[in-house]
Amino acid sequence: MLIIRPRLLFWDEIVRVACLLVWAFTILAFFGIIVLFVGKNGVQATSKGTSVHSSTSWSLPAIARGILTLDLSCMKGAAELQNMLVLWARNTRPDASLKVPQALIGLKDSSLMRALAGGERLYLHWEPQFYASRQSNGPPAPVAFSEGPTCLSIAPVVVSDRDGSFDLLFDASLGGSDEDSRSAGFFLEVSQMQNPLSRDFIHAPWMKSLREARFWTGDAFLTLYGGNEYREDSKMCKIEMGRQVLSAHIGNFLVYQGSEWKKGSLTEAKGMPLARVGEIKEGQLEVEVWDPSGFYREQIRLLPLGSPPPVSKMEAVFLSPRMRSSSQVSCVLGKRRVVLKAGDWWFKGSAGWRSLKKQQEIEDFLSYRLLGELFVVDGLDKVQGKSVLKGHLFNHTRKETVVVSLPVAEGRVSSPLPTNAKFSPPPVQNRVSSSASAMPVRQRSPEGL
Repeated sequence: MLIIRPRLLFWDEIVRVACLLVWAFTILAFFGIIVLFVGKNGVQATSKGTSVHSSTSWSLPAIARGILTLDLSCMKGAAELQNMLVLWARNTRPDASLKVPQALIGLKDSSLMRALAGGERLYLHWEPQFYASRQSNGPPAPVAFSEGPTCLSIAPVVVSDRDGSFDLLFDASLGGSDEDSRSAGFFLEVSQMQNPLSRDFIHAPWMKSLREARFWTGDAFLTLYGGNEYREDSKMCKIEMGRQVLSAHIGNFLVYQGSEWKKGSLTEAKGMPLARVGEIKEGQLEVEVWDPSGFYREQIRLLPLGSPPPVSKMEAVFLSPRMRSSSQVSCVLGKRRVVLKAGDWWFKGSAGWRSLKKQQEIEDFLSYRLLGELFVVDGLDKVQGKSVLKGHLFNHTRKETVVVSLPVAEGRVSSPLPTNAKFSPPPVQNRVSSSASAMPVRQRSPEGL
């Protein structure tokens, strides 16, 4: 698409129109004289037809001189310039404003690139003699970037579309001074060739960590104990990058800060790599990634996490469980004796099993900063007249759970559990308020949530 926009004063336009009219009448009169002259001296008739021969070869630009000079360089120059430039990329980052560079411009057969903001003018050297010169390694670029103002320049203009997206129209200025210059507009499509920036970012740590990431959905722990407050959180996608796990909804943004990805907002992403969590298609999670400049964008598809290792067997962990009271069970854990009661969280980390009681530990587990198996003690029950300790065991992803029933040996208790006692999960309390209280999640509803 070519848009011509002359930049002339009003009266200069009137003078030019008048000159064109004079030029038209002059040309018609001139050709009239030529036709009369040829008709008198240069026409030869034959029986098969008639042909006209003239010994003169007329050149229109040679006739139109002075004020009648034809200026066709604007349209021709813009078309030639369009073929010399390469639009490597547009800035498609969601946080990109019109004040930041919008276009990455390059020259054909050249590795040089320039980033331009909307309305920013890029000056070029245009040397027509390069058209005729040929070298063994190919023709040199007919234009080159200039560090200072020249008679040839371009500037990207942002054009908004109805759907909210935008396109880039390049305003080319061809000529010398402002009064003599000509302006033309043209569109450039993003090149289908490999973005030169890919060489710099394809092996960057922030890109590599996302490429190697895996994902899963669902959270059995929040489904069982989270209640309505955490119902939506249980549906979040979990993205595992090494020992780091991020929970995110579709459309959430991730920001690379320091040496790791974090869930963040666009206001925090300035000057940093940015990613947006997409939808799950064909069993893979789409993630859109941008470099800090916004000119390198890549669509990554994360594979689902493979089958997790089997969880521990509670019978081999908590040995010799014995009734200590109507609500407590004592057992041997490793080389020490511990007490289990309803609402306890027992976590298996790198140092073995331990009880989670502190507020920070609880928050770290809920945020996947603590990764490992978790055994939640639901309480005591009577099964066929025998005491049983019940609970749920979750693997490190919390995607899978195992119902645990540990037989408990009867002992001397102050208030034995009635034989006809009906088992129900204990009230779920908030452990954040007290490190000695029960678990900090909500009581399970009748629907099991």
